[in-house]
Amino acid sequence: MQTRLSLLVLLTIFIVYSCKTRVTNSLSVLTTEGDTLFIYVSKEGKDEWSGQFNNPNRKRMDGPVATPQRAIEVATKARQDSITIPIVIQLSAGTYYLNSGLVIPEMVSGSESSLTIIRSAKNQLVSLVGGQVITDLRKSIDILGRIDSAYAKKITEIDATQLGINSLGSLEPRGFPRPQYLAPVEVFVNRKPLQIARWPNEGWAKINDVKKGRFGDQFSYAGSRPSRWLKEEKIWLHGFWARDWADSYVKVATIDTVANIIRTTEPHGTYGYVKGGRYCALNILEELDSPGEWYFSNEEGKIYLWLPKSENGTEIIVSLLSEPLLVLQNTVFVKVENLTLEMTRATGVKVNKGKHNTLENLQIRNTGNLGIQVMGGNQNTISNCKVYNTGEGGVHITGGNRDSLTVAGHLVYNSEIYNTNRWVKTYSPGIQAEGVGITVRNNYLHSIPHMAIRLLGNEHIIEYNEFAKIGEETGDAGAIYIGKDWAMRGNIIRNNYFHDINSKYHRGMMGVYLDDLASGTRIEGNIFENVQRGVVIGGGRDNIVKNNLFQSSRSSAVRIEYRQATAARAEAQLRKRLESVPYLSKIWQRKYPELVTVLQDDPLAPKNNIIEDNIIVNSKWLEIANQAKPLQKMDNNNIINDTNLRLDQAGELSNIADLMKGNSLVPLEKMGIQK
Repeated sequence: MQTRLSLLVLLTIFIVYSCKTRVTNSLSVLTTEGDTLFIYVSKEGKDEWSGQFNNPNRKRMDGPVATPQRAIEVATKARQDSITIPIVIQLSAGTYYLNSGLVIPEMVSGSESSLTIIRSAKNQLVSLVGGQVITDLRKSIDILGRIDSAYAKKITEIDATQLGINSLGSLEPRGFPRPQYLAPVEVFVNRKPLQIARWPNEGWAKINDVKKGRFGDQFSYAGSRPSRWLKEEKIWLHGFWARDWADSYVKVATIDTVANIIRTTEPHGTYGYVKGGRYCALNILEELDSPGEWYFSNEEGKIYLWLPKSENGTEIIVSLLSEPLLVLQNTVFVKVENLTLEMTRATGVKVNKGKHNTLENLQIRNTGNLGIQVMGGNQNTISNCKVYNTGEGGVHITGGNRDSLTVAGHLVYNSEIYNTNRWVKTYSPGIQAEGVGITVRNNYLHSIPHMAIRLLGNEHIIEYNEFAKIGEETGDAGAIYIGKDWAMRGNIIRNNYFHDINSKYHRGMMGVYLDDLASGTRIEGNIFENVQRGVVIGGGRDNIVKNNLFQSSRSSAVRIEYRQATAARAEAQLRKRLESVPYLSKIWQRKYPELVTVLQDDPLAPKNNIIEDNIIVNSKWLEIANQAKPLQKMDNNNIINDTNLRLDQAGELSNIADLMKGNSLVPLEKMGIQK
């Protein structure tokens, strides 16, 4: 009966549209004058209704559907029935809790003149949540004897098994260079993530010594804190074990409290363990000792938490969904706009292939993995979005074909991306653009612990973006990073504003970092203000650094390194990556003629970099290896020490512009997010 009713409703809609009859009822979703089919979703709806009306009708026999999933089913059926007008799935205000991720199938695709749109009603707040609201909190008696009595009474308990939650997930050996793992269940209060129980509460502990060798399975610690942990069966440590640019998680095998030695299971810390390496311990009940911390036990099926001081009695949500909140699967001309998507253990939104899809004005937060992932396809756009509080990176976007150098045409535009590394700190950048021909324009990336943007591939354009407070928790990294590939050429970094980028860790932070012989990049028209090192060329060649302004660079404006020894260790990998692309083909030879003879031309030497027409104000100008000096072209760089020369905070370049020798800089107000 329900199937017949649904078919009858769709048939009626189709007949009305075909007859070009305008329905005058204010609740009607179908007007041939506007040529749009609306499918309404509301918290007051029912999935057995048609979705034809924005509100329940007088007899409450029809009205909006109750769930976004049902609306997608109705839209799919409409397209199957040859409805070719635009379709709008419109959600009324409220929070919609998802038991499974929403999948927009290929069948729902629109066309250039007939989009399929999923959006909120005008000026209404709509949130898609992959979690469950917790209202049943109780004081715990199970923790007595493990939690200090001084604050044990402040701990409350969530009994997951009583709520039908079968698994809370687990901590995993995440980190660089390991695969992406699903995050465990997390706790959010008022839509803000709490901190899993951690020691130390702030900062890091340090490896005391490594007597069995760097690549062994153990290290020693100072003090007696680990002696508190012996009742915990699964102890995980998160650390920068040997490098300030590589973090990973390790599981503890044993703790010897007499010798002060911790042994770990495989995989051990990335790059082994070194004295002074920093780490913290996670999810230990005895360390649940501060407001805003929580702890989980799969064996007991329980979550223990100490609510933030000012948050008692407010909204508590536990993330449960183990898949993306929304997937666009091979769709064409689908637009998703004006929604908040949050609290999944996985990624927020995934666009799998497809063309001409748009993610517009979305707020994506509180995810366990990425915010947005675009895999393949072409001409997909992320615009005016806000991505933050993610677990393992902000936006990962791939596309294009390196063999043919066919561009993807993807665009990331006018979006704010920050706090994107709650779980994994390194090599999970704010934006990773991979493939050929992706544009990143007018975004604001800030408060990211490692890279803001990582480029892999060719012909990407990074322009008019603003970068601030990048890499403060790591070292030897760049706000924009390209590394270890002679063939990743044709990338353009222009008219960006880098400011306040510094790190106390080894080798510090760079504005643009061309690491391990990265070559063929053009860096032009950028402003670097209070950036530790503006541009670093790590042994690469054929790079152009032109018409940039460097102000108050503490270490240097430009650094050129001769990495003969380091590069020699990486030469096999460099050659392998070069040979993975058809660099001797006609297409590649026309585009990158310098690559044809690179292997015969002292390939590990930093040759033919052009550094010209730059202004360096109140900064150390150049760090360069002696062997590299005769191999570069440097011309017309103006070095000035004058505290009266400055960037005007109103967005003007003030008297600095007069020094650019005819090469004008883009005004600051055109960089970053445009209102």
